[in-house]
Amino acid sequence: MNKKEFLDSLRRSLKALPRQDIDRIVDYYNEIIDDKIEAGEEEATVVFSIGSVEEIAQQAIEEKNVSQIGKKRKMSKQQWVVLIAGSPLWVPLLLAAVAVIFSFYLCAWSVVASLGVTELALLVAGPAGTVCAFIAMFANGVPLGFFVLGTSVFVSGIALLLVFPTVKLFKLSISSTKVSVLKLVRLSIGGGQK
Repeated sequence: MNKKEFLDSLRRSLKALPRQDIDRIVDYYNEIIDDKIEAGEEEATVVFSIGSVEEIAQQAIEEKNVSQIGKKRKMSKQQWVVLIAGSPLWVPLLLAAVAVIFSFYLCAWSVVASLGVTELALLVAGPAGTVCAFIAMFANGVPLGFFVLGTSVFVSGIALLLVFPTVKLFKLSISSTKVSVLKLVRLSIGGGQK
């Protein structure tokens, strides 16, 4: 493997890191190879002596992850002071944001629940109206019975037309709520950054 192949392979293996880190690592190994070649060593020997691309990339990625974890956990005294001193401002704002998000979901689910209850009422009203139509025919006359029967068939038809959109709306609401809650949880625990 020559220098160009080594550096290209290293760059591809480091694709999980930010671009500036990749450039820094590749430049570092480029300088090492150039220095050893200038000292009189063979290019292939220098590249072989550096080690495998996979090991270098894995070590660099692990070091980056460890340094990021360490950075996330440590807060300076100044940051703690600002956090505590600013709490009279940010705590009410945070609670207000939570209340707004909760009320948004409550309103959205109220609409979905209302549609579901309306659909259920239509599904029950159709067959119940059919039964009432036959009772009305014998008790109040045939014209009223047919009117009630026609109305109950119409209501049943509307109920059947709205079953699939209502079920789809429920599924969509459940999945979007699940995704939103997971994103909010990740954001609140600091896992929203990649």
